[in-house]
Amino acid sequence: MPNCASDNVIVPIAAPDPQEGGIARRKPGRPRVVRPAPTADEYLYHQEQSAARESLIDEDDLLRALEGRADAAEVVHHVVVRLAQETASLRWDRQKAEGDGFIIAEKISARRIDGLAKLAGVVVEARKLGVVGEADPRSPPFQKVEQLWMTSISDCAKETLPSETATVFLDRLMAAMASWRASLNSKPNTSP
Repeated sequence: MPNCASDNVIVPIAAPDPQEGGIARRKPGRPRVVRPAPTADEYLYHQEQSAARESLIDEDDLLRALEGRADAAEVVHHVVVRLAQETASLRWDRQKAEGDGFIIAEKISARRIDGLAKLAGVVVEARKLGVVGEADPRSPPFQKVEQLWMTSISDCAKETLPSETATVFLDRLMAAMASWRASLNSKPNTSP
């Protein structure tokens, strides 16, 4: 079927302009992307993914706590646990990327540091609002958390900062922590 201005020719695109010699042309702009309908296997896969997603949502502790109108301390606890899980996941991703030799490990480290900062921010805000109870900095669990925090920060600093900058940063951090511990020792212990 030639492209001509004949009356008996059906052209599925824009009608030809008789002044241009009867050649049919596309409308201006990017052509529409037509995606084929999913095959039976793809449809089954999407249905299974949807069912798995719904199951995961139904089993979500945080969602159940919010639907049950849980108190703020419980909700904050769930949020802190989730943030900690995601941050731990990023640590695993970073270690895997380093093992595989990917350059993206630095970006993952930056995301992990950001996650740790957000986690600390949630805990600090919850404490300011009185949602979480007072913690005794002299207690063994608190000292374990402090040790984990110092280890994580020093590992990230050593991996992402130049060696001189990391040394200066860690020296200042250690001095600030020593000053903080000294201020704790000067206060009376009011823990039960």
